[in-house]
Amino acid sequence: MLASIQRIKLLSSIPNADRIETAQILGWKCVVKKGEFSEDELVVFIEIDTLIPKWFLTDNKDNVEYIRLSTVKMKGQVSQGLVLKLNKFIPYELVEKGEMFEGKDITDLLLVKKYEKPLPAELSMLVDGWRPSFIPKTDETNIESEPRFIQDLQGYPFVVTTKLDGTSMSVANHLGNLYVCSRNMSLKDNGNIYWQVARENNLAKKILPGYCIQGELCGPGIHNNHLKLIKPEFFLFDVYDITNRMYFGYNDMMEMAYYLECKTVPLEKIGMSFSNTFDEVISWSDGYYDSEKKNRKEGIVIRCKRVFQPTLSNGSRISFKVVNKNYLLEVEK
Repeated sequence: MLASIQRIKLLSSIPNADRIETAQILGWKCVVKKGEFSEDELVVFIEIDTLIPKWFLTDNKDNVEYIRLSTVKMKGQVSQGLVLKLNKFIPYELVEKGEMFEGKDITDLLLVKKYEKPLPAELSMLVDGWRPSFIPKTDETNIESEPRFIQDLQGYPFVVTTKLDGTSMSVANHLGNLYVCSRNMSLKDNGNIYWQVARENNLAKKILPGYCIQGELCGPGIHNNHLKLIKPEFFLFDVYDITNRMYFGYNDMMEMAYYLECKTVPLEKIGMSFSNTFDEVISWSDGYYDSEKKNRKEGIVIRCKRVFQPTLSNGSRISFKVVNKNYLLEVEK
């Protein structure tokens, strides 16, 4: 959900700030005007990395321009998300009918859109069509949006990997056809960097029928190349069984990587029984890609390590990302 009805869990003061305070919603902390909201109040909440109508911030409804909502810091407090008064943005009759309850998805109602990192300019003309439906999208749930995942994972074996700052790449062998895709699009086989890397790493030849491999494509010309690679490289993070609609567990994924002779995303932690807190996993996300501490890492991904993974109420696996706030602040400069 990009925009939803949520409840303010806690309001906290900000040192040396007279006009603003911090509102906690789910696992997010947002800076709001002091005195405008109260604890336990139902509000409109919009997540970061979304595109919102500019009038949400200016009250000028004639301004229909879309702007990106990103991470900011005010008076030393990191703010992630936008908190709005319910009665100002939701029609009164919907509230009166009881249709605006906690957790209600109102993304479409508010015309909020997901911000997507653009493809590198040299790839913009290489699109063959939308990503096929049998290839799952590589978006991970942000732990601030679903803090309950911390409780869901308690007691299970787990694995923590580095979230690399590249661009999503999927390669699938399905019904005799080979597909190479970005996060949202299927790409033409015309020598572009995705297909080039797939062939140079023998992914195009070795991937088994009925399977999809997914990973991060990093290197020169891709999001500032924070890993400082001298050529584009593919780092595997998922293997998906298209026929049975299930992901491989971590050990099986590593065996597939060995078979494919491809790199995987770096392993940070592995354990037999997850027993950590929300604040602890947030602290794990900070760090650097390099020993010289010049390039902050984007964050981490935490998953259950089991082959047959426990699933949540919606059928999805326990898997989430923890994005490094310091990284977000740096890339927004």
